[in-house]
Amino acid sequence: MFCIKDPGEIPLKPAPAPEPAPAPAPAPAPEPELETAPAPTGGLAAAEATDQSPFSKPARETVVLPAVAGQHAATIVWLHGLGDTGYGVSRWLAAMADPENGESQPSIPFLDLPHIKWIFPSAPVAPVTINRGRRAPSWYDVFGFNAGAPVDAKGIDAAARYVAGILEEEKKANPDVTYAVGGISQGGALSLYLMCRKMLGRFEDGSDASSIPLSASVAFSTWLPKCS
Repeated sequence: MFCIKDPGEIPLKPAPAPEPAPAPAPAPAPEPELETAPAPTGGLAAAEATDQSPFSKPARETVVLPAVAGQHAATIVWLHGLGDTGYGVSRWLAAMADPENGESQPSIPFLDLPHIKWIFPSAPVAPVTINRGRRAPSWYDVFGFNAGAPVDAKGIDAAARYVAGILEEEKKANPDVTYAVGGISQGGALSLYLMCRKMLGRFEDGSDASSIPLSASVAFSTWLPKCS
């Protein structure tokens, strides 16, 4: 059975007020500007200009975070670990400084150090023996992490000369600031190796290393490569 009521007997309810429109989502923070660093050339300023050397090719993208204008007193070249990039390690350092925000976008002044210019180069992509030959960003080949593993002496020396070239180019533009290198894991090993070469005064191939503009080296979660 159906029952139909007179529409006039049905109480009318006021129409509900429209819900407010949601607030627009905040715009994402801009990513740091990526600059392509010029490939160092000539003598100490570069690796061997041969087809066998990955450093004879133009440099991959490099993150450069400048010092605050008028406060530049030091430049740090920071080297990433195996499989990472300059951009990746710059975000990691930013997260270390502000862990509540996770992987923060690098900002200027970086790490609240307005007097320091930061340079984060990226290693070439190459086959890595310890990764079963898979290609990855790597400063030099890695055969193993045990004490008796062979060392890619030619590769690490070429990488060190490449980083020395970055320092020399920076020194030409800013002769009155202090220069340092730093890194983590494979990049830390490379930074220690470069300082070792500076102290010995020569590279593996016999070229001069005493004039590298380098005052300090810092590394963590790493190892000290053979340097003789």
